[in-house]
Amino acid sequence: MKSKKIKILQIGIGDEVFGGVEKILTNIFFEINHNKFVFDFLSPYKSSYEQVRDEIEKYEGKLITLGIKRDSIKNKLLYGIKLYKFLKNNHYDIIHVNTGVLPFMLEACLAARLSGCKRIIAHSHNNIKPDLIRKIIRQLIYRFSDKYLACSYEAAISMFPKKIIQDVVILKNGMHVNEYRFDYDLRKKMRKKLGVKDSDLLLGCVGRFEKQKNHLFLIDIFNEIKKINKNTKLLLIGNGILENEILKKINKYNLEDSVIMTGFQNKINSYLSSM
Repeated sequence: MKSKKIKILQIGIGDEVFGGVEKILTNIFFEINHNKFVFDFLSPYKSSYEQVRDEIEKYEGKLITLGIKRDSIKNKLLYGIKLYKFLKNNHYDIIHVNTGVLPFMLEACLAARLSGCKRIIAHSHNNIKPDLIRKIIRQLIYRFSDKYLACSYEAAISMFPKKIIQDVVILKNGMHVNEYRFDYDLRKKMRKKLGVKDSDLLLGCVGRFEKQKNHLFLIDIFNEIKKINKNTKLLLIGNGILENEILKKINKYNLEDSVIMTGFQNKINSYLSSM
């Protein structure tokens, strides 16, 4: 008799943008025993995992969106209600919430608990100094979840009360290091594709275009480097809500011919070798 697979729902906040959290979770997804486990991925508005839909669906996983932009208090509340209804109507053995945003974590864990789920994992991916309100929210997250994960000790302190820190599992962000070994042939091939000369200094940044990644300051720095070395170019790999602001700053400094923007890229090893 074929054993029933364990269904796990991965909940994240990153609408549309495939960032670091998404990369970590898909890395795990591709390594798990697909005869035992099924991962579904839920995003509030648009799926963060659209770029890897085919691979996820290959192993019976689903991409789920609730059509709610969390851009106002009203929509934040609507998201919680809609998430609760979805969880009430769809059984999951485990619900795994991934974020560094405490109100989102609380909302998702509360909806999961009210829906009747018995195994809720709260996974902290950020380090934000807690104020009084955050300290209160931390207590509630602790009460509405069953297992506690964090990518670092600092992220654990940010998300969970100090009294349970010893119970938090520090799960470092793993990656396939061999994929990122320097490759001279890939370097030559990619530089030719990007229009970068062998003699050029190519600097690069891989990350979603959002405030935490500080691209606007990076453009300021690159503008100063360009004054010192004219044969310098900047490679930006990613996408996100600040793309237009980044483009404006590039235009402000007249760096259009020196900054290469590739958009989202699923495999970046050859880009890294080119830098």
